[in-house]
Amino acid sequence: MLFTQPGPPSGPRHMVSAIARLQGIEGQAVLRRVLEAHPGLRGEAEEIARALIGEVSFETIADDLARELESRTLDDLELRSQGRGPGEGAAADAARNLLQEALDPLVDDMRRRLDLGLEDEALDTCRGIIVGLYRARGSAAGGCLARVPDYPEAAAESVLRLWRRECPRPLAARTFTPGFVARHAPEWKALFRQSRKSA
Repeated sequence: MLFTQPGPPSGPRHMVSAIARLQGIEGQAVLRRVLEAHPGLRGEAEEIARALIGEVSFETIADDLARELESRTLDDLELRSQGRGPGEGAAADAARNLLQEALDPLVDDMRRRLDLGLEDEALDTCRGIIVGLYRARGSAAGGCLARVPDYPEAAAESVLRLWRRECPRPLAARTFTPGFVARHAPEWKALFRQSRKSA
């Protein structure tokens, strides 16, 4: 019996959406060109952008950050430490840098929301960062956190200072309530007190 190759499907070919396949910077370029061609859409696009940037859940941020910090492994550390020379100090610096790379995008998000006047959303971002750092402390015994166990608290102190310095709210409104601290970061009460004094 002879087998023949099937011919091309009849009818119009299914088109894959190029928009659905856009990647980061390409999507930005398309949006920019559309708004240049249709400036009347700018207001609507601005509203949509603010709504997207404003979608914040501090619990989700906390979970994601804690998981990301805990996932930084000694294998990652070994790759990063190559070429830095021997010594515990070099390994600790590399571990701290790896952990900081997980934190920096969230700090940037907090500042971006402050710049846009989304103060409640910026506060939730800050809360998520602090709680994520708190949850990550003392965990991942074999990972980067084990090399720099003081990182979560030191990073939280730095983020709190930044929040209190850059948030336009009155000082009293920039603080975390005792109830929030007692529920989410009870062992860092002294840290919150100290950051209030240095604000």
